[in-house]
Amino acid sequence: MSHDIRLYHHPRSPYSRIGVHKIVNSGIAVRAIPFTGPPKGSEFFDPTANPAKLAYYRMDVGRMTARAGLSITPPDPFEIDFEPVSMAAIAAEQAGCGLPFAHATAEARWGMGKDLSDPDVLKACAKEIGWISFDADTASPGLKRAYVQHRRLIEDDGVFGVPFLVSCDEKFWGQDRIDLFLEETA
Repeated sequence: MSHDIRLYHHPRSPYSRIGVHKIVNSGIAVRAIPFTGPPKGSEFFDPTANPAKLAYYRMDVGRMTARAGLSITPPDPFEIDFEPVSMAAIAAEQAGCGLPFAHATAEARWGMGKDLSDPDVLKACAKEIGWISFDADTASPGLKRAYVQHRRLIEDDGVFGVPFLVSCDEKFWGQDRIDLFLEETA
């Protein structure tokens, strides 16, 4: 397998955490791309905005997290500014540590309940994976260009949620579909 496999992730989603965890444990090399929102013209549905879906979500996340062998600590605060962690994830990909950083931030948010909008938390995640050149200033022109490239990939791949894996012409959405991908590559 090569970096032709793209894994879209976002630490807001506990399901993304499970998908990233599965890929990390598989040892398969992927290009970890932070999901910065759906393609233009596509509406993004917030699962927490629908009471019935939120109730299901609360029940299911615990069940699926336990099934993956992970503990869960709900993040506090839940709603944060995700731009810093998204830009840091783009920088991580550029530095060659995109998947380890995605894993570290997902674990910080959902395993430890940390606030990923806090630059110190992001620095700790970078340190944890040995990314010593991490800079919390994510406003560089190079990162802004990379952000535009990532948006183009999201558009081209038709990504609408996370985790979302693209391998050749096949697409796998959801942490449970990561299992299908892993079965096909075994």
